[in-house]
Amino acid sequence: MAEGTKFYSKDQQAFPANPAGKPYFDGLIFHRVIKDFMIQGGCPLGNGTGNPGYWLPDQFHPDLKHDGPGVLSMANSGEHTNGSQFFITHAATPWLDFTDIRAGNHSVFGKVVGGLDIVDAIAGVAVSGPSKPTTDVVIESVRIIRAGEKAEAFEATEESIDQMLRDIAKRQMQEIQEALKIEPTDSGLIYEELKPGTGEFVKDSDTVTFHFVAELVSEANEFGRVFADSVNPRPAPLKITVKELAIMLPGVAEGVKLMKKGGHAMLYIPPALAYGKLGFFAVRVPAHSVVLMEVLLSDVTPGG
Repeated sequence: MAEGTKFYSKDQQAFPANPAGKPYFDGLIFHRVIKDFMIQGGCPLGNGTGNPGYWLPDQFHPDLKHDGPGVLSMANSGEHTNGSQFFITHAATPWLDFTDIRAGNHSVFGKVVGGLDIVDAIAGVAVSGPSKPTTDVVIESVRIIRAGEKAEAFEATEESIDQMLRDIAKRQMQEIQEALKIEPTDSGLIYEELKPGTGEFVKDSDTVTFHFVAELVSEANEFGRVFADSVNPRPAPLKITVKELAIMLPGVAEGVKLMKKGGHAMLYIPPALAYGKLGFFAVRVPAHSVVLMEVLLSDVTPGG
C-alpha cells in the first residue's frame, strides 16, 4: 500500500476504488494522540473506522514487544483485523504484547530509529475530547527504503506473502523432524507416540472419543500457542467418526488411525493436513499454520 503497488479502497464504497500506483498513506493524518501512550494513524477516513478493504492476519514473535517509546505496531479491532491503521508508542505498553493466541493483541513490525523528538512533538499536540488533535497532524509521505538484494527483489503481493508463509511452514516441519528424529509419513505428518494403546488400530469406519490440546508453532519455533482444547473450562472429550474427522482435519484423522484405544500421542501437522492456505478465523489460526495436537484416545467404537 505504501508504495502504491496494491489496490485498495479508501472510501469503503467500492473495491478497488483506488488504482495501484498511488501511495496509500500520503496525506492521511494521526487521528488519535494520547500522550505517554501512543500516536495512531493510517485511517483513510481520519476517524479510526476506515480500512483498505481487506484484512491482514496477525503476525507475532515472542521477542518483539512494546517495551519502550518508538515501537511501530498494528492497530486492530480484534484478531486478524489488521488493515492500514498503525500506532507508534510514546512509552512502554506491555499490555499490548502478544501473550496467547486466544488473547490476540498487536503485531509489532518496526521501530523508530531516528526522529523520536518528532514522536514526542506529535504526542504533545493539543487534542479535543479524549484524543483527537485540534489541528491535523498530516503524514506527508511514507517511503520504504530497501536494503540488500533480497529486499530489492521482494514484492509485497499476495503470491509472495503466500509463498513466504509456505516456506516458513516447510522450515518448521523440517526442524521438528530433525529435533525428534522421526520420519514423517508419506503425507508429511509427524507422529510421536507417548504411550501405546491396546487392542486394534483405529479404522476408517470407527467412531473415536479423545481429549486434545491444539497449539500453533510460532515463527520462533516455540510451542504453547493453544487455540483449542477439550479440557478447559471443563473436560469434554470429542466424539466423532473417523470419516468426519478426515473431512475436517485430515492430519488428525491420519494420526488417530496410527493409535489404539488408550494411546497418547503428539501429532505435528503440516498446513496441507490442517487448515491450509485459508487458516481458520473462528479459532484464530492464520494461513499456512503448522499445528501441534496432543491426543489422548479414550475410546474406540467399531463401525459397521
